[in-house]
Amino acid sequence: MKNIQKSLELQWLEILSERSRPSYYVQRRLSQAQLGYQGEKDFANLVSQYIPDHWRLVHDLTFKRAGRHLQIDFILVAPHTLYLFEIKNFQAHYRLEGSKLVGDNGTVFRNIFYQVENGIDYLKTLLGARVPVEGQLVFMADQDKVDFGDLHPGDYLKRWQVGDYINQAKVKRPVAGLNIPSIAQFLQDQSIPSHEGLDFLGRERLSDIRRGIICEACKGSQVNRQSRTFLKCRQCGHRESQGRAIYRTICDYAVLNYTKPIRLQDLAQFMEGQVNYKTLSKYFRDFNASYRLGRLAELYPDKQFSYPTRSCDCLHCRGKGWKRTWLFEFSNNISCLRKIISDSQITAIVWEKSGKILE
Repeated sequence: MKNIQKSLELQWLEILSERSRPSYYVQRRLSQAQLGYQGEKDFANLVSQYIPDHWRLVHDLTFKRAGRHLQIDFILVAPHTLYLFEIKNFQAHYRLEGSKLVGDNGTVFRNIFYQVENGIDYLKTLLGARVPVEGQLVFMADQDKVDFGDLHPGDYLKRWQVGDYINQAKVKRPVAGLNIPSIAQFLQDQSIPSHEGLDFLGRERLSDIRRGIICEACKGSQVNRQSRTFLKCRQCGHRESQGRAIYRTICDYAVLNYTKPIRLQDLAQFMEGQVNYKTLSKYFRDFNASYRLGRLAELYPDKQFSYPTRSCDCLHCRGKGWKRTWLFEFSNNISCLRKIISDSQITAIVWEKSGKILE
């Protein structure tokens, strides 16, 4: 399976934490979102080791049902059954008390099995009775930290049980006429953007956000031009191409302001004079393309960059074990985070914030 993409909410929380002094709510929500993302990555990697090549694992689907959003972490489309998986990556000990899951850190989850049951019911309604649907809660913590006692047997899996569960599924007889690619595509077509209707801004003000280009390594604001094409952080010594720094900042701005289209004038104000308008306009228009509004994490066509290369020896790069870091190249298949169409029909492509630096 292709790489699991970060949700818009997670990237918004990460950027907010880098560019401001985050509140307790932001820190707590960021920690939860990062744990959830890591659990989903681990699950996808684990399942990919067991499923046949023609099975499809679909990630992060959101449906609208009775005016409410129904989010499903994974749907595995097999020749005989649709398997729904909800991933939990708890890092505290939890015990079941009635219908509530209570953690030793004070966190309480109510009706923890409801989301799976609701998802199964919705998929049966959407696809009809001919397509069997099953669902499981999956706990991905390295150690067993969830205690259900003798309750809910068969309704959940621990990390080490996932492989056996998939192997048992592989021996089932296929359902005649069940087309795996068609069903997987149909589910994706029915899904809406996961952030639609959500408001991350509800608890946080963006007026105190640090604007402009910040250092990729230490997140400091002391970034100065070292040469015509390079920037260098006075605080940690990290060097980066001007182009890459501009693209990162465009991404930060767009994610923070995800509810509105990107306008070049607003972006120039966010840069606070670090980049002149003509240069910013060039980089901004380099990434114009026509895409359907609102789809997250779609692959942008491979794009080659003709920038020069140079190594960076700052502590950040050496600490990550990079013997030589190329500053100007992005990995191929950079993922589009979000498509934003302005009134003038200009579509801005916002790059995935966590794009890798090539060695």
